[in-house]
Amino acid sequence: MLNLGAILSTPVIDDDIIYFADSNGYVYALRLE
Repeated sequence: MLNLGAILSTPVIDDDIIYFADSNGYVYALRLE
């Protein structure tokens, strides 16, 4: 389970991975299936 703050960035998709940043200062990378 992710403990996300508010998402601050526009998600970016590259090679079936989505990247985004949150208000806690973390950048996430999730594989799309």
